[in-house]
Amino acid sequence: MSRISKVFLGISAGAIGLAAPAVALTLPEALSQAYRTNPTVDGARAGQRATDEGVVAAKAAALPILSANVGYDEFLRQPANDPTAPRRQLNGSVQASLPLYAGGGTINAVRAAEARVRGGRQSLRSAEDRVMVDAVTAYLSVFTDQAIVDFYIRQLALLDENIAYARSGFSHGDLTRTDIDQAQARRELADGQLENARGNLDASREEFFRVVGTVPTNLERPAAFAALPASLSQALEEASGHNPGLEGARQARRAAGYQVRVAAASRAPRLGVVASSGYSNFFNSFGGVTATRYDQVARNSTVALQASIPLYQGGLAAARIREAKAVEDQAVTGISETERMVIAQVRSNFYRLQSGRRAIEAAKRAIDSSEQALKGVRTEIRVGTRSVLDLLNAEQEVLSARIQLAQAERDTFIAGFTLLAAMGQADPESLGLPGVRNYDPATNYDRVRSRFWDYGTGGGQ
Repeated sequence: MSRISKVFLGISAGAIGLAAPAVALTLPEALSQAYRTNPTVDGARAGQRATDEGVVAAKAAALPILSANVGYDEFLRQPANDPTAPRRQLNGSVQASLPLYAGGGTINAVRAAEARVRGGRQSLRSAEDRVMVDAVTAYLSVFTDQAIVDFYIRQLALLDENIAYARSGFSHGDLTRTDIDQAQARRELADGQLENARGNLDASREEFFRVVGTVPTNLERPAAFAALPASLSQALEEASGHNPGLEGARQARRAAGYQVRVAAASRAPRLGVVASSGYSNFFNSFGGVTATRYDQVARNSTVALQASIPLYQGGLAAARIREAKAVEDQAVTGISETERMVIAQVRSNFYRLQSGRRAIEAAKRAIDSSEQALKGVRTEIRVGTRSVLDLLNAEQEVLSARIQLAQAERDTFIAGFTLLAAMGQADPESLGLPGVRNYDPATNYDRVRSRFWDYGTGGGQ
């Protein structure tokens, strides 16, 4: 049994008494639709696009800043002690500044932002994987719950036959009123179980709608996706290198390390160049006889090299450094926490997969034995060596075995797929989903990483 479908062979149209659907939705089709349309996935992708912009924002601190100011003054009243004061004035200035040195804060802020982008991509993969696991769980739940409903419907038909048989035997004096009551009681019990099964099916259908986005009608038996690991050590090795949550924790640690350097740069000197140019026009509005002594238009230009050396910041710089180091320590422990979580997830699902396979085989043997026993009881009841209660119990054992098989197959399939997700193999390309490719977050990042124009606000998808 090397593929997921091989643990699911027990559920078939013949085993559960289902007719082949005219139009069926396959599990790969359901997963493809969930991958394309699930709002959780769409939200995670939008969040990653927002994270991409952090790199552009960090780079902006190393780029020139250009600003312009324009002002017009109309002096409605001139001071009496200054006869030369102008009556109107137009001022304009342009200033450009370029940072030259910031103590390494800018480059480390960019590196931290890039690490957050890489970590965000892994978080996006984790969100996609969770939705895929939810979709598989919803699909298998609907499929199994529908099978259980059909089991009970068929069981009710058998119980109706038993009641008719008991009544006929009572009318001929072969059976008693107790036999009728036992058959009737078992039928009422099965009717209540059917209603519970229908309620479970309705709930599973709503969960399917939440995850996949459509109301399930006819679901096809799941087919194979990818090879499962042959051993626990292989599964753990794959998860260590490909689990998106673990890689995301590692990138968060790198980002936190760069952020410590950013905080330390707040104590370093800063150096920059500032250039400005000004213009003033008084529109021949200087008053008095001395007005001709003044230029009505004035221009000036300056270039300055500015250095800033922080001497005391009220403890702010040291607090920011301690804060960043604490966040880095938290990120380090986050790696350990995630490693434990991934190991536990891989182990538990691998064990569930193994025990589920054994449970499936046991349920199949139980079905074979209970069906043979039912045949024997039906033969023996005709010759009067068995009672109606024996028949009811034998039929109940067959029903219980079939339900146990369906549930074991569902749980085993889900455990196998969850194991694949923990190993980083639940993406569309690994699963071979039809009509869908892996979403590439690098497409948006490559589009925006060099956008330094303030008015280029077009979004990406």
